[in-house]
Amino acid sequence: MAIGQMNKHINHLSMRKLLGIEQKEHGLKSKPGMQDLPAMEQREHGLKRKPTMEQIHRMEEKEHVKKNGDIVIGRGYEKGKKK
Repeated sequence: MAIGQMNKHINHLSMRKLLGIEQKEHGLKSKPGMQDLPAMEQREHGLKRKPTMEQIHRMEEKEHVKKNGDIVIGRGYEKGKKK
């Protein structure tokens, strides 16, 4: 695997990570289910329609992943990343 491919893989926001971020961001006791996520995002962003999973993934990647690969939750960084 080339370095560029490794960086893309490492910096990728997987659904598992995304659900964990949403749990921390909204202060939930457990990770939200895949079926709950569109309604949550609709309320959070004030959308007229429920977004598709692809749209959610793109929105959340823009919101939570910085260009250097750090994952941001709210105002801080994920544990183990820069502060």
